[in-house]
Amino acid sequence: MLIPCLPLRDILVFPHINMPLFVGRKQSINALEAAMNADKHIVLATQKDPRIDDPALTELYEIGVFATILQLLKLPDGTVKILVEGKYRVKLTDLQSKNQYLFSEVIKVKDESEAADQVLMSATLLSLFKEYGQLSKKILLEEINQISEIHLESAGHDLFVDRIAASLSIPIKDKQKILSTINLNHRQKLVINILNSEINLMKIEKQVQKRIKKQVEKSQREYYLSEQVKAIQQELGQDSEMNEIDEIKAKIDKKRMPKDIKKKLNIEIKKLKSMPATSSESTVVRNYIDWILALPFYKKSGVKHDLLAAHNMLNQDHYGLLEAKERILEYLAVYQQTKMVSGSVLCLLGPPGVGKTSLCSSMATAMNRKLIRISLGGIHDESEIRGHRRTYVGSMPGRIMQKIAQVGVKNPIILLDEIDKISSNVRGDPYAALLEVLDLEQNSHFHDNYLEVEFDLSEVVFIATANSMDMPEPLLDRMEIIQIPGYTEAEKIQITQSFLIPKQFKRHAMPPTEIQFTSSILSTLIRKYTKEAGVRNLNREIEKICRKFIKNNMMNENKLKEIELNLTHLELYNGIPKYEANLIFKDKVGVINGLAWTSFGGEILSIEAALLSGKGKIIKTGSLGEVMQESIQISLSVVRSRAQAFNLNPNFLMDYDLHVHLPEGSTPKDGPSAGAAICVAIFSVLMNKMIKSNLAMTGEINLNGHLISVGGVKEKILAAHRHGIKTLIIPQGNSQSLKEIDEKIKASFDIYTLSTIEEVLDIALYPFPES
Repeated sequence: MLIPCLPLRDILVFPHINMPLFVGRKQSINALEAAMNADKHIVLATQKDPRIDDPALTELYEIGVFATILQLLKLPDGTVKILVEGKYRVKLTDLQSKNQYLFSEVIKVKDESEAADQVLMSATLLSLFKEYGQLSKKILLEEINQISEIHLESAGHDLFVDRIAASLSIPIKDKQKILSTINLNHRQKLVINILNSEINLMKIEKQVQKRIKKQVEKSQREYYLSEQVKAIQQELGQDSEMNEIDEIKAKIDKKRMPKDIKKKLNIEIKKLKSMPATSSESTVVRNYIDWILALPFYKKSGVKHDLLAAHNMLNQDHYGLLEAKERILEYLAVYQQTKMVSGSVLCLLGPPGVGKTSLCSSMATAMNRKLIRISLGGIHDESEIRGHRRTYVGSMPGRIMQKIAQVGVKNPIILLDEIDKISSNVRGDPYAALLEVLDLEQNSHFHDNYLEVEFDLSEVVFIATANSMDMPEPLLDRMEIIQIPGYTEAEKIQITQSFLIPKQFKRHAMPPTEIQFTSSILSTLIRKYTKEAGVRNLNREIEKICRKFIKNNMMNENKLKEIELNLTHLELYNGIPKYEANLIFKDKVGVINGLAWTSFGGEILSIEAALLSGKGKIIKTGSLGEVMQESIQISLSVVRSRAQAFNLNPNFLMDYDLHVHLPEGSTPKDGPSAGAAICVAIFSVLMNKMIKSNLAMTGEINLNGHLISVGGVKEKILAAHRHGIKTLIIPQGNSQSLKEIDEKIKASFDIYTLSTIEEVLDIALYPFPES
């Protein structure tokens, strides 16, 4: 049958129940008027989503209630108040719109349940409802009595169950579930389960309320006692101390930090309150609280993501260093893409004065991150990294946490300067402590011994600098090594003109044209007054010129307004030259230029050999290490094994002593890379052939006379270029290293990549004997 339909929002009407309703939707008011004009019958159906104004059939629950309108009253605001009486359950099969209201086609549903257990379940239901009514404050005693009377009259009737369901304060979905349960037996069981659940929930809530009440009473008691203590302390003149503790407590409450840390601080505050202000322990606790409050658990710097601006800044601040700049830009690009710190810690490896630290400063500026510089040179105590235990007098957090607390953000760039200069002793191994710091899988839970709380270091960008790779393997494994080689002479001139001279003029308040540095003068400064891979000493020489020029002008009446530096000025301002430039030796027998790698970059290493009358003694001088002494012995064995092939006396050691010397005896020397050069020097003295003085070489040698690849080839080639070497010999295995060398530098050499000592001798020795 077709009956006007009234959709309900957030309300549900059960059969046999009278309920007032307020109707405001125009379509619903039209449906009411249609029902009143007919037989006053209407279908009440609850909406699944109360936000919908014009529901379809699928947006109404399938089971509704056939009802009669008992009263209808139009209110002044345009809404209508009605009183309806639910009759029986119906199933909605269709919903249509007609004359601007909804009417539905419904089927009356019948209960096919058995009445065997209904009376017994009704008794259980009544008992549970009474218990529910006692626990709930929303059900009046009068309503409970009315439902008890209904039970006496019709215990097994659905009127009893529906009346209880209508009285429950449960969600509409649960009430609709009861309405949709046609079978009375099932409906009774459902209401029993709901009542049991609600009763258990209310009991738990009551227990919680009792507990809260006790806590409130306890807090009130503590507050009362605290106020009494304050009053007593005011009388004793101790109120200022308590005010200070209250201020600290307010800071803790205001500070944004993890809950467990805030809980720990509140415990420390309680300890502090119970301590005399003059006790040493009170000072320890206060310092600890101050350090925790200084930590930026959530505060970050706003990171910039402009890759082009970073590229321009690096080029503006630094000349050359292409590989290092490229890797830094890659690092920034990945961060911009992922918004996460890259999976590796960068280690800038190179000689002093090449710009490792200033590169980090430019990177921090480009990313808008604060830069923290931690100098690790000479650190030998693990506590410098992890912090001291609070049990020690004067204990403090480690350097990393101290610096983070000072800058006030959790995502700075931390520069671990001179990481290769750390030492270990009985106080622990700082390298081992750094393993946790630099491991991106662990440092999100870094634990400082002093702070005793975990701190997230995963957003910190760690960059290390070092002069050598003399570090433990596990630490090297956590870092990505970026080689920063020394500068060529042309690069040094460009850096001096673009950076060093303007910087010194600005520092000394000098006009840019007061002293003119020509390229030839700069070249002389580089060759004869400095001996370095970087430009640090060169900067000092420029600074010395500026100082002496200003001093001379101030002391003399005839002031120089502008000068163009010449050699006379250099000797006046910088003194006599300190180093010999370009080639070190003339063509000689038994003297060869080797190439060495040091922590200060590449360097020319002179190697000398001499044959003296004697009885086969091998003399080794020049502060040689064990490995280099072994290289001399191997070279001698190679020479003896090839004596016949080169028409040498195989028993030459019977009547002669061999002396191998490396000048600058105060400087320790070690490593195998001079083996091939030593072998050539020995061949030279035995064959009495001169070695080319404009030649330099490197390479380890084995007993078979083969050259073995060595490290630091790039730095060695740059050192040869600085000294004006024209011919280079390197092992065949190092041929790939030439790809890293600038084409202009390679063009200034004749470079030979050789694999045997015979090939080396053909290049290194002159073809005629010394007469």
